[in-house]
Amino acid sequence: MIEPEAKRAIARVAALEPAIGKLVGPYLRLFANGKRGVQLRRAVALIDELAALVDAGEVCRDERVGVRRPASPTMWATGMEQMIGQPPSGPLKNHHYLRAIVFGLADSADAQAERAREQSARAGRRVSGSETRVADDPVTIALSWTRQQMELGGMTQEEADAYVAKIRGKARNDEGAR
Repeated sequence: MIEPEAKRAIARVAALEPAIGKLVGPYLRLFANGKRGVQLRRAVALIDELAALVDAGEVCRDERVGVRRPASPTMWATGMEQMIGQPPSGPLKNHHYLRAIVFGLADSADAQAERAREQSARAGRRVSGSETRVADDPVTIALSWTRQQMELGGMTQEEADAYVAKIRGKARNDEGAR
């Protein structure tokens, strides 16, 4: 018999965006302490917190400061993939590290959209609402993230190129599947 907590966890994961739902298991393993996995009750709470973050449609690095950026589910999935690919040295206690990564992605995308608006304004073009929308393309997000990582010294050019190539390949496969 499946416990009510397990049913709740399964239902919550099923309600998430598919790109996020498939990453929940590996992401939750980042919260495990040693060989011992995450307790079911804690896993359900973490999934609920993650779903609330994604559903908000925006991200804030630090609630005390309150600077918010639009964040798509694709950005959250990309942030989770990055954490899984380059896990932190110890177990996670909360979603702060993920929020920081997604904020960086959203901030880069927001800055890119602002530059596009400024270029359009300088060129005398009227800017449509679609041009101001934050980029939701996985390759664009990967490019922003790798640029940020290289600026911070967290990634070499070779690592960045390999990561972007991997994301481009995955995007091509996803396009072919449609």
